[in-house]
Amino acid sequence: MDNESLFKRAIQHMDSKNYARAIDYFKVILSEDKNNDDVWVLLGLCQTKADEFDKAYMSFNNALKINSKNSFAWSG
Repeated sequence: MDNESLFKRAIQHMDSKNYARAIDYFKVILSEDKNNDDVWVLLGLCQTKADEFDKAYMSFNNALKINSKNSFAWSG
């Protein structure tokens, strides 16, 4: 499955509030492309919803390391 398909699946799981599955998909995408700041932000949002606050903090920080102007990462 390509990253675009994985991303669509992850978003579907986010929309249905199945954050654990969305996290799994985002991690697979990041295993192939660690420099995608938007995926790091979405991962952080899912981790926040799953009460994984320490992991979410790290995800938002990773996004900011890639793109310090990512406003969504700053809001996380």
